[in-house]
Amino acid sequence: MNNKEQYDYDKHDIEPDLIEKIEELDSSGKHEEMYNLIKPLADKGVAYAQARLGDLYRCGAWVKQDYKEAIRYYKLSAEQGDTDGLFSLGISYRDGEGVEKNYNEAFKYLKLAADKGDMDSQAEIGQMYLNKDYGAQDYNEAFKYLKLAADQGDEDSIIDVGEMYYKGLGISQNYNEALKYFKLAADKDFNKGLYYIGNMYENGYGVPQNLSEAVKYYELASEKGSILANEALNRINKKSKDTSKDDSDFKAEIYYKLGKQYENGDRLPKDLNAAIFSYKKAADKGHSDARLALERLEKKKGFCFITTAVCQCFNKPDDCYELTRFRQFRDNWLINEIDGEEIIKEYYTNAPKIVSAINARSNKEEIYLNIWNTYLKLCLNYIENKKYSECKALYIKMVRDLEKIYGNIN
Repeated sequence: MNNKEQYDYDKHDIEPDLIEKIEELDSSGKHEEMYNLIKPLADKGVAYAQARLGDLYRCGAWVKQDYKEAIRYYKLSAEQGDTDGLFSLGISYRDGEGVEKNYNEAFKYLKLAADKGDMDSQAEIGQMYLNKDYGAQDYNEAFKYLKLAADQGDEDSIIDVGEMYYKGLGISQNYNEALKYFKLAADKDFNKGLYYIGNMYENGYGVPQNLSEAVKYYELASEKGSILANEALNRINKKSKDTSKDDSDFKAEIYYKLGKQYENGDRLPKDLNAAIFSYKKAADKGHSDARLALERLEKKKGFCFITTAVCQCFNKPDDCYELTRFRQFRDNWLINEIDGEEIIKEYYTNAPKIVSAINARSNKEEIYLNIWNTYLKLCLNYIENKKYSECKALYIKMVRDLEKIYGNIN
């Protein structure tokens, strides 16, 4: 069972040992065996089994993907008050999967689950209140639910609560409380928590101003891939030098050097998307070497990797919801795993070659659609449900399977 998601067994109508077995089957990709185990239970009215069966239909895991069937099982589970069913039904209404998109219904079901103490529902409804796109922006409600989730250990919510205390959103500005939550995030090696602690020491927010401490935390955040921390370190270095360089030129040089670090994997995870972003920022400020580097990368075959290539088949932009969630998973969770950096480096070596081989096929659109339905859609569902270990395992399996199909890429 995913160590980031601990079930409150008292909220389910099924034995804890059986829940663990079902979760283990799910995480190991044994969905046929999982289906055979939960289908009879769901038909007998076991709410937890109904919710998990709905997940299989939603993702097309072993069974044929069927959103309407997923919704049917989610509703059966939700009607019994099961938090998994309520959560999944709320997410379905929010995203418009199997039902017409309806934010009011999404709020209703997520709130029911959140008020029962479900951490994931608290985190999701908190985000919806925080975001004006869902038509009910309310910083007070956002803070209420995000703090409930954070206090249960939800890592994204810990950062969000720290930021809300830091900025005074939904609560009176309180640097001491902000620092407390940022330290909780830092203890989990979240680069954003480390960055904010550095920022507080640099400016003397809630702590005595201490540039040495600021640099220490910025460097720790930089090692975890924080662009903001890199900018802060360069800003501090600039202040310590007597330089007559124009500020715009100086910033362009910072972005150019940052692009080189990301391109070459020098003190940062190798990330061509981040390299391109940094080179573009420098090029926009007139940096000629950055412009050449940007042109060189954009001409390379394969810098558009598997997930990006799949999303492009659906005509989705580079900053679409799906790509954003996968990048957040990579930068905020996977990189902090013991083998995370090694997995990412291997991916950036092999994935462009896989994409290049697929792009050479006349049926590449069909191939990418199959990749989405077989792997990435389920991976996204795992990320949304904070089942990060399961996502990692399935993503690795996807790359291994594609390596076998599209030949020797060594």
